[in-house]
Amino acid sequence: MLRRLVDQEYCSALHRKLARAASARELRDAGYLPGEEGEFDALSEERKAKAAAGRPSFAGFALLFMLASLSLIWLHNQEGAAGGRIAESYAPPARGGGLWGAIQERLPSVTRTSVRHVEDFEKGLNDWNIAHTAAGSTSWTVRRGWVQPRELRLWAPSLKMTDYDLQFQAQIEQKAVGWAVRAKDLNNYYATKIVVARPAPYPVSQIVRYAMIGGKEHDRVTLPIPVQIQQGSTYRVWVRVKGQQLTTSVNGEVVDRWTDSRLKSGGVGFFADAGEVAAVMGVEVAEQRSILDRLFLPALLMPAFPAEP
Repeated sequence: MLRRLVDQEYCSALHRKLARAASARELRDAGYLPGEEGEFDALSEERKAKAAAGRPSFAGFALLFMLASLSLIWLHNQEGAAGGRIAESYAPPARGGGLWGAIQERLPSVTRTSVRHVEDFEKGLNDWNIAHTAAGSTSWTVRRGWVQPRELRLWAPSLKMTDYDLQFQAQIEQKAVGWAVRAKDLNNYYATKIVVARPAPYPVSQIVRYAMIGGKEHDRVTLPIPVQIQQGSTYRVWVRVKGQQLTTSVNGEVVDRWTDSRLKSGGVGFFADAGEVAAVMGVEVAEQRSILDRLFLPALLMPAFPAEP
């Protein structure tokens, strides 16, 4: 009781002595030597400031971590949006005035992709070139806003592109929907099909892909996919072509990823083999943003994007 009245910080003289010894060790670790036994030099204000400046800033690390996390989340959402839905509007955001407009003017590719092509088939097939005609096939069926492909046709505005995202909506009526990417010419492209191998009530879906090189098919692969495709339902397909890697997702879920180095560039197209019928609509091809765009866009220009409805 008397001890508590005399010394409220320590319960005994021994504990106080041990605490001072611990403080001495901390001072030695910080680079300061003790004086006489039981006495230690007090840190000057200048030394305290230097010691504090040498320690890593937790607040700084936390801020950097938060910014990096927000950037990664934003990039993930951008990719997920590309793979999971067809955008309602493809018009780039309007530029502002003043300083904000000047920043946008000096970073012209930040607020939009460099090249973007959209096809709604309102004007028919003027931009779709015939690559070749499959045996027993007939010409495409064209309706306002959608088509039913037959022979392979390539989309002329996309033929000189290299790395890009292709997205479209598809409704399989019979068996499969097929498309081509990196189509260099009439006989060189990568072909992919989403196939309903077994219809409802127990549907089995597959992805089929192969390379057409010099007019000859190479390396056909057939794989099951986790997404159940039912005939008559509409699905969103997203394909990323980047370097040697090709990635396909259906309704936002990745179903296939593979690599091939034979074709370096080329556009997109659609086709249907005998017995296959599918409607295709809402086609878009967009060049991928550069790394500078991805770095600057989350940090600088996120407020420039209009709110989604």
